[in-house]
Amino acid sequence: MTYASTAWAYNSLAMVCSLQVRQNQLLHLMMGAPWLVYKDTLHEDHQIEPLGNVFRRNSIATYEWLNQHTNRLLADETNYDILVDARYRQPRNGI
Repeated sequence: MTYASTAWAYNSLAMVCSLQVRQNQLLHLMMGAPWLVYKDTLHEDHQIEPLGNVFRRNSIATYEWLNQHTNRLLADETNYDILVDARYRQPRNGI
């Protein structure tokens, strides 16, 4: 899932939340934790980052990598002003 996390970061917030719910359910199942254990406790104890944070971090890293790329065509794709052409608004970083 982290392979395409840059693309996942631009999905709707509802989709990312549903993925986060699935991750929390799987954590409870894998760790054998009872239902009353908080999801935050599971994430902290097992050092697992929530998916929204992973998507955001990977999206920022991808844009920084593209910005420093030696191929000018790739680097120019990240150099845009969001307000210049409102028809093709692209968020710089997801979520």
